[in-house]
Amino acid sequence: MSAAAGHPLQRSRIAERLLALTEDGARSIGRQIGVAGSTVSRWEGDPYAWGFHAVDLAIKDDALRDLLIAYLTGETQASGEAVRVQGDLFAVLTSCTELMHEVARDLKDGRIDKREAARLLKLMRKVVQLIESRVIPDLEALHG
Repeated sequence: MSAAAGHPLQRSRIAERLLALTEDGARSIGRQIGVAGSTVSRWEGDPYAWGFHAVDLAIKDDALRDLLIAYLTGETQASGEAVRVQGDLFAVLTSCTELMHEVARDLKDGRIDKREAARLLKLMRKVVQLIESRVIPDLEALHG
């Protein structure tokens, strides 16, 4: 996965891990972090409710600790995620459609000026960056 610090995908993974930890029993988790089991039950699925208790729990749970670190620092590892490939392919399709529209508009007068060239380069780089950083790793993850 490649995501900046604080990315919503990382936040959702933290919420999933906290929910998975409570499956062992809210009372047990509550004892580990010094709160009532009913409090832990109310927090399920809401990573914001956990506050620093999530940090306390991460001391004891390596997977949660790794997720919190990734959330704080971001991940730049280029490994794909098969679950997001459809959305990424749609983003490429949308970007390519925008690019084709701009190329057609700029070619109407039979030439490309400096300003048009700069705009087209920006759009093309956007498409290439999306393909290289997300779509290819996603498809490779699916391909195996």
